[in-house]
Amino acid sequence: IISYFHRFVNNTAYFEYDKVGTCGKDYALTWEYNPSAKTLTISGNGSFDENMECGLQAKQEMTKLIINEGVTAIGKEAFSNCANLTTMQLPTTLKIIGERAFYYCLDLVAIYNYRVNPCLIETNTFEKVNTFDCVLYVLTNSIAKYKSDASGWKIFYYINPVDATTVNNQVTDVTVVPSDNNAVVTWPISENAATYTLRITKDDEAFCTLVFNGKGQLTDKAFAPGKNGNRHAPQAVMTANGLQFTVTGLNSATHYALTLQAKDDQDAVLASYSSEFTTTGTDTAVEDVQSDNVQCTKVVRDGQIFILRGNNTYTLTGQEVK
Repeated sequence: IISYFHRFVNNTAYFEYDKVGTCGKDYALTWEYNPSAKTLTISGNGSFDENMECGLQAKQEMTKLIINEGVTAIGKEAFSNCANLTTMQLPTTLKIIGERAFYYCLDLVAIYNYRVNPCLIETNTFEKVNTFDCVLYVLTNSIAKYKSDASGWKIFYYINPVDATTVNNQVTDVTVVPSDNNAVVTWPISENAATYTLRITKDDEAFCTLVFNGKGQLTDKAFAPGKNGNRHAPQAVMTANGLQFTVTGLNSATHYALTLQAKDDQDAVLASYSSEFTTTGTDTAVEDVQSDNVQCTKVVRDGQIFILRGNNTYTLTGQEVK
């Protein structure tokens, strides 16, 4: 991913990149492009400005765009003319999307937006996007807000709830199939269930809580703060195959506990399940260097690159991770 390490000065790391870079105002954001999955991911805290630079190859090739929690604004024409973009995911922290930010993204067919209230967009933010074919997925309780939004979200003909998918072969218990950063959770359908509450914990601390209605539509969600002060990205997405849902943004090689409760409309518990699982993968050392007589190690954790320097951990921009 990284070509080579330059130097480490005043707790700031300097690199040259192939598939990773910094962007945005004061370089507060990082971008990472996965060419095999054709996915561009933007992370960090802050906004990026007009015509954000994130790698020519990424903008030409990407089919999926993930904007993680912490990003507050998408600048003017930031992703205009991304002809191959089909799917994107927007964070709850997003406050504004600028003019023609997704102009001429002709292949865009799905937008997953987890904000309860619509963020501000311009009337031409999605100019030339086929808003009759592109489906906007939002929380079930937010559909009416997006359909009546004055700033422009109501231009999308289909505004649908984010769902969990009904599985053909009905299960009798909760099953979890983990990978490095994801977990596919499948649970039985309970008759008369009004809500399903899925809670995942790590070391007895809540990682996330997802609430679905009786139809499996996601109605509420909460993620715990990350160690670096960011919030974990709410990257739960629909799956193709009880009910089944994919939770992403998990730490690799980490043990989790899971509980799921089905309740009726009187809040009485109909069924309760528990399980444990461990995600796959390990911390991956990218390159070791010597700086100021202190060994520096670059590692990949949870899809992000960090610098281990002595007993401290830093982001790409030199911010210490607590």
